[in-house]
Amino acid sequence: DEHVLVSVMHHIVSDWWSLRVLVRELESIYGAFLRGLPSPLPPLPIQYRDFAVWQRQWLQNEMLAEQLSYWRTRLAGAPTLLLLPLDHPRPAVQSFQGAQQSFTFPADLGAGLTELARREGCTLFVVFLAAFHVLLHQHSGQEDIVISAPVSYRNRAESEGLIGFLVNTLLLRGSLSGNPSLRSLLQRIHAGVLDDLAHQHLPLDRLIEELAPSRSLSHSPFLQVGINFAEHLAGQESAASELAIEAFDFEPGFAQFELNLALSYSGRSLSGSFQYRTGLFSAARIGELIADYREILEVILDNPDVDLAQLRVRLAQRPAAESPPGQTLEGFVLSPQQERLWNLEHEAPGTALRALCTILVRGPVEILGLERALRAVVARHEILRTTFRALPGMTVALQEVKGGAPSALRYLEFKGSDPQGEQLERVFEEMSREPYDLATGPVLKAILVTLLASH
Repeated sequence: DEHVLVSVMHHIVSDWWSLRVLVRELESIYGAFLRGLPSPLPPLPIQYRDFAVWQRQWLQNEMLAEQLSYWRTRLAGAPTLLLLPLDHPRPAVQSFQGAQQSFTFPADLGAGLTELARREGCTLFVVFLAAFHVLLHQHSGQEDIVISAPVSYRNRAESEGLIGFLVNTLLLRGSLSGNPSLRSLLQRIHAGVLDDLAHQHLPLDRLIEELAPSRSLSHSPFLQVGINFAEHLAGQESAASELAIEAFDFEPGFAQFELNLALSYSGRSLSGSFQYRTGLFSAARIGELIADYREILEVILDNPDVDLAQLRVRLAQRPAAESPPGQTLEGFVLSPQQERLWNLEHEAPGTALRALCTILVRGPVEILGLERALRAVVARHEILRTTFRALPGMTVALQEVKGGAPSALRYLEFKGSDPQGEQLERVFEEMSREPYDLATGPVLKAILVTLLASH
């Protein structure tokens, strides 16, 4: 038998790391329940509310002033718009309609770049980021480029297993002036990233407010292009239930950024995707970017002393292809990043991001045990039982933890003659666009789809 479990959490209570925590805990608890055992997971040492209060207290006075001072200097004179060549005129009001193209590069390329990073004293992410700077430089001609990247606040052991919104966005500025070699550019980017990470706690909205860039409905200042690098979201085979669990990819149909590069390296494969705004770029353009990016990575590995001008010639020659502290009024404060999404949801309902997790489950499923496991995960994480409300006279919301369980796991069995893939796509789209009532919850929803035996 095969089933697809589709769960979706509002981004105000989750991030992409949270999806891995959800899958890992669900699998562990479900396996125990099948054997008639209690949950094997210990109580969480902290809840999200503790992080929200800590962050508010930390970003005060001297620390806030020091972070602001760094970023004002770091981004002084930086361009707010990246002028990539477009295939369609930029609309007066930006649209988030999007698509993505996935790719897989040879495994030995990932292994070689990992070794290169070790020799150069940097991380694999820095290698990917430097190559992305080069790609954007080659296509735009700009020598001063800002790329946004998510950074996790999970820098303490207590937060590793926490579900919640513990992510900030950094603006990573890179200078490609002076026709540097790829090796020297790698070191330049590495030094900048180290400094940026040392000042990663200033929330993006507070930074944008401080910089006060000119605004346009046609684009977001500094935030046209993004990159993220993560491990594969993949479960492990459960010996107890003999279930094989794997990530189930789908195309969401929207793009947060005009162009975003997502990369994943497991040690066995190097894969990724370009997500892009279809109102700006064509599929052919994205295919060209993928081919160029691969070649740039190969050149960095094989001949890192090539300079940018020589690389441009090479690319041109290629054939086209308890009430805790801070709790008030029976609620507690939002973290700054939650506040941003609350305002977005309040002003334009349905536009805030959702963390959609789909996993393919092979083998028979004990539905009651799965539902109990899902409820046990929710019981562990206060943030998954949280509601949000704005009180009269208040300009921001408070969040409260409910004592009840989440809505029941829903079930769907495919029938009829419609292709199964099309039915799944409809489920994905409906789940990703289903509205939330943050005042009443739930913030986590799930549906179990039973696939046809003939597929």
